[in-house]
Amino acid sequence: MQRRVDEIEIDEDFVEPEHGPALSREGDAAKGLSDEPEQLHNIVAFFLFGLINNFCYVVILSAAEHIFEDHSGAVLLAAATPGLVLKLLYGFGVHTIPYNIRIAFISLVPFSVFFIIASVESTAIRLSAIAFVSLVGGLGESSFLSLTATYSPKTIGAWSSGTGAAGICGAGFYFLLTVVCNLTPRTTLRLTSPIPLGLLLTYYFILRTPEKSSVTDARPIFLSPRAFVQKLPLLRALFLKLMLPLMLVYYFEYTINQGVLPVVDFVSIRRELTEETDVGSTDRTWDLYVTYQFLYQIGVFLSRSSISFVKIKNIWLLAILQLVNLVALLVVTAYELIQTAWIVFAMILWEGLLGGAAYVNTFWNVSHQTPSSEREWALGVATVSDTIGITLSGLTDAFLECALRGVRGLPCN
Repeated sequence: MQRRVDEIEIDEDFVEPEHGPALSREGDAAKGLSDEPEQLHNIVAFFLFGLINNFCYVVILSAAEHIFEDHSGAVLLAAATPGLVLKLLYGFGVHTIPYNIRIAFISLVPFSVFFIIASVESTAIRLSAIAFVSLVGGLGESSFLSLTATYSPKTIGAWSSGTGAAGICGAGFYFLLTVVCNLTPRTTLRLTSPIPLGLLLTYYFILRTPEKSSVTDARPIFLSPRAFVQKLPLLRALFLKLMLPLMLVYYFEYTINQGVLPVVDFVSIRRELTEETDVGSTDRTWDLYVTYQFLYQIGVFLSRSSISFVKIKNIWLLAILQLVNLVALLVVTAYELIQTAWIVFAMILWEGLLGGAAYVNTFWNVSHQTPSSEREWALGVATVSDTIGITLSGLTDAFLECALRGVRGLPCN
């Protein structure tokens, strides 16, 4: 069945070709099973793209607390704003830069930046270096998702699964080196610096395709005003159906993470965990926030890896469910209604599952419901949604946390 949204044809009953779009474009159905190893190479490649691209971002944020001390707010701003600006500009011309140039930039810049952050003392230079990490992270997400348009749709699931794994692996890697191996944050960053080069190695040695770049030098560097106006109906259709609900999911999600969870530190929950682990409260205070974040990352990874099993077309449903989760956590936090940790843990795991599902299903739907001639552009442009949601939540989180602390009679930090 096909219907029109703002005069853009949306195909809601897309059936993936047996061997993926790359095979159908080549018109070589006789390849049959010989394409299976090639598809496996590509799925592994996009998983690594997602893992490595987001891994560096996670490590930087993990190290920020130790390296920048009283500048955590500036770090978050430097880590978010450049990526947002890049994604906003992506559809105006950045997408026309050949992939090999983009991926070389995405690989080489972080390699240098990690050394700069670890070596210099100037806060301004360090913040500028983090801004570059944000920039290349945003470029990486937009570029790699655009690149999935020339492959089997399974690569979207592989990319999303890799980004989900990055949260767990990045935080675990930093914990392993700094806590278990007792290395300094600076040494850890230096050891992290070669990892982004894995993007370049994956692109040239694992990815299988006859066309490494779908962009030729004959294409204009920037969209003409007329060309952009022609894309507006498609952009409006995508925004109302897919991008806006994803934006809201991420706004609610990061409002929970940064505005609510720091206050979810009930005495009853801490006492329960202390008794279960047989650790005295005077000897050790459970860092509940770390536990919350770990459960959240587990939920994100599981749902971002689920597209092969569960496909959701209505992203608005996920936005509504995340809103309900936010309101429920607000109420139980403000009035300390929950007396057991496990209910809170379940709500946080559910939060991660909803956020991860919204991410992977949004891009799956963009890939399947846009005309093939616009698919590459649409996938890149849609990446701005989650970043806008995260940025907007950053504007309200501090006020919300203070309000919750006030309700509970706690000081506002």
